[in-house]
Amino acid sequence: MSTLTFRNSRGALVDIPAVAATKVKNEFGAILEKATHDGAVAITRHDTPKAVLLSYDEFESLIKMRSRSLGELGAEFDDLLARMRTPKA
Repeated sequence: MSTLTFRNSRGALVDIPAVAATKVKNEFGAILEKATHDGAVAITRHDTPKAVLLSYDEFESLIKMRSRSLGELGAEFDDLLARMRTPKA
């Protein structure tokens, strides 16, 4: 089983296992548990990544990041700017 690098919902780079599609078909329950525990599993066909099975927590995190409103982004920017203007920065 090979691995791929993946940036998880906390922003950390982690290695996720890459599993052949045939193995996923034959051992789906075990692969699902691995994705649930580790956050993600890459599914390959002929050693080429074709899909990723994500835990629900990772999926929710991706959806939240994509659907942030302009107001939320503006508030985040204002907070970052305020922190940059401190003497400590």
